[in-house]
Amino acid sequence: MKIGIPRALIYWKKPFFWETFFKELGFEVLLSPETNKEIVEMGVKVADPETCFSDKVYWGHLLWLDGKVDLIFVPRLKSNEDKLEYCPKFFGLPDLAKILVKTPILTETFDPRKEKTEKTFKKLGKKLKKDNREIKKALEIAFLKEKELREKETREFFKKIHSEKQKIILISHPYNLYDEYVNLRVKEKLEKLGAEPIFIDKVSISVNQRSNQRESAAT
Repeated sequence: MKIGIPRALIYWKKPFFWETFFKELGFEVLLSPETNKEIVEMGVKVADPETCFSDKVYWGHLLWLDGKVDLIFVPRLKSNEDKLEYCPKFFGLPDLAKILVKTPILTETFDPRKEKTEKTFKKLGKKLKKDNREIKKALEIAFLKEKELREKETREFFKKIHSEKQKIILISHPYNLYDEYVNLRVKEKLEKLGAEPIFIDKVSISVNQRSNQRESAAT
């Protein structure tokens, strides 16, 4: 079975995590390509003019996957691990996706305020006919790879802030920061000017991790 994941919007909340989880469960995963003009135009054609541009981009990625996979994964995100509520546009994505494409939508509601994330993933795995052992193992590997990625990003962050280049913090949502087509390759342009661009989410992650390391050393 092949599972498709739109490489836009909610994907950038946990990049590489989703596909790792499904691959470890034994499924083939197809990511839509990086955003391009064709994908954006596909999304714009089916969206209302008042719709957020990030949503239009997402619809384009969704349409690109339609017919190429057996299932398209579109999670319903209601709150994050800090129990903070997401924008309402994240709530209705699965419902709108079911209207927009013919390919069946694989979804589950992620709301840590009401249910532990691990339990939600277990429910998701059950929909794919996997047992608790398989789900637990896949989830452990996905979390481990995410942890390794965060640690690498932390090392890169502290390397950047100690460089002699002018540092510029880029502040936006992950789905803008990490989508080079959407952000007009701003990171690349700043680097060509000799600056050291740093994404805002890397600042918070790195500072928190360094703080936790100091607290652990103190105890």
